[in-house]
Amino acid sequence: MLPITWRTIKDKRISLTIFTLATVGMLWVYVGMFPGIQRESQKLTEAFKSYPEAMLKAFNIESLDFSKLENFVAMEQYSIIWPLIVLFLLISFAGTSLAGEVEKGTVESLLSRPVSRSRVFFQKYLAGILVLIGYTTVSVFAIWPLAALQHINFKMENFVLVYWLCLLFGWAVYSLAMLCSAWFSERSRVYGIAGGVLILMYVVNIIAALRENLGWLKYCSFFHYYNSTAALVKGEFDMLSVLVFAGIAVVVTAVAAWRFQKRDVAA
Repeated sequence: MLPITWRTIKDKRISLTIFTLATVGMLWVYVGMFPGIQRESQKLTEAFKSYPEAMLKAFNIESLDFSKLENFVAMEQYSIIWPLIVLFLLISFAGTSLAGEVEKGTVESLLSRPVSRSRVFFQKYLAGILVLIGYTTVSVFAIWPLAALQHINFKMENFVLVYWLCLLFGWAVYSLAMLCSAWFSERSRVYGIAGGVLILMYVVNIIAALRENLGWLKYCSFFHYYNSTAALVKGEFDMLSVLVFAGIAVVVTAVAAWRFQKRDVAA
């Protein structure tokens, strides 16, 4: 039914497996470390209190209570590592989906099939969404068996919240990367522009936290709305994040589909 979608996923199955295993592996390491961290939680809390408040805020570290698994993995896994890995995964996937086909000269064969350009685009787009869902499901809910092996208690409902937040963040990132892939003819330009914009957002979010007079800049960054600490530690989910991520994803995807339909794929 969706041959282009399944072929695209199949072509990327090895890299997807590597990214997923690497992420779960790091989560396993943190869960394994946690019993020792929990025993020394008071000392660690006192040590972190010496750090400047602005720096902690810049990395969304709102709670220094290391006696709970949610606090520890929020700081170690989901505040920095998870979003950076998903950037690499989704930008790489988007870059090869459209721009990669143009660059290799295989797009003409793809478009010679009895399907419209818009259908080609959305089947390619759907492949990335399915990859995002699969990767996020495994990388977040792997906490269940890993914590059970160590007999560690945790709040599953908070991980459900961070799961939805990760999906929304990834959706917006992937849509932006697909816009670049629909616009340009070289994977390197997709990687450079999409990656550059998102890394700039990351830096801007840090600067906004460190410089009070530049605090308004945080609203220009995806990372401001990706507050995994609030979801994991406090069980809070800001509906503004839903509106921002979903709104950007829908608008950017519509522009990307229009661009791919109108562009000269031989350029």
